[in-house]
Amino acid sequence: MTISVKCPICGNCFSKIIDIEDLEGTVIDSRSMGNEKHYQIPIKLCPHCKNSLKQINIYEYPEGIYTMSVE
Repeated sequence: MTISVKCPICGNCFSKIIDIEDLEGTVIDSRSMGNEKHYQIPIKLCPHCKNSLKQINIYEYPEGIYTMSVE
């Protein structure tokens, strides 16, 4: 899967290719349509502004539907 990441510091977008099946998800909530899972992807630098970023957080709920935040 290719995700588009918007740097919270400079606002530029860049792409990152990930394989969600290679990540270990943590179940953070059990809901009516299944479990909500949380995945963390460490990243080091924005390729545009070179500012340090901590990680990409991906949440899956329901199964197969992903939302994302960047720290």
